[in-house]
Amino acid sequence: MLITKHESATKAVGVEGYKTLLQFLLVAVLGGGVSLVYQAFNRQAEQRAERARLAEERATVVRETRQRYLGELIGLYNSVKRTRRLLRARAQVYTASGDSHLRVAMYDEHLQLLVDAQLSLEMVVRNVRAEGTLFDAEPDLLPSLRETEEYVRDLISEYETVMPEVTQGATEIPTPPQLADFIGSYEGSAFRVRFIRPVQAAMAAIERLITAPAP
Repeated sequence: MLITKHESATKAVGVEGYKTLLQFLLVAVLGGGVSLVYQAFNRQAEQRAERARLAEERATVVRETRQRYLGELIGLYNSVKRTRRLLRARAQVYTASGDSHLRVAMYDEHLQLLVDAQLSLEMVVRNVRAEGTLFDAEPDLLPSLRETEEYVRDLISEYETVMPEVTQGATEIPTPPQLADFIGSYEGSAFRVRFIRPVQAAMAAIERLITAPAP
């Protein structure tokens, strides 16, 4: 209006007044435009910062969840190995002819520890499967966990078959075949193939997921 009504405005307020008014309005308009741009920029920056914060929080939760699974798996791995060593040291005896026997009380005591480990491994398998996309980047993880759990479950199944057949008052029994493999020579054993290798593969898979860059 000031531009189109230049002459009328000049007559009303004078030349200098017109210039001053025009400068004031130009500053106000340009300042308002800059302010709007600045506010829009700030909103976008805040939205980006919020998205980054949420992404970081999710990445932290995912990393901590994976670390929890790794810690639990390491604990179960050590528990099974500890039970194996105790069985070798405390339960295994040899007859005069060199046959391997087990002290019944020690066999019973330590296989109960394996029962606990098997149940925990079973829960790990179930939970990893239920976690969905959390472990999708390592497709071999779940099969490795299943193989580990199945090996320990086979030892428990043998235990459940053997113990009811033990004669009352017996202190020793011949070493059952699967338990003999478990506490026997490491090289070429099913313990190495069906437990050690898959559980180590599972732990390595989770470690890769933990150290991988966040998507």
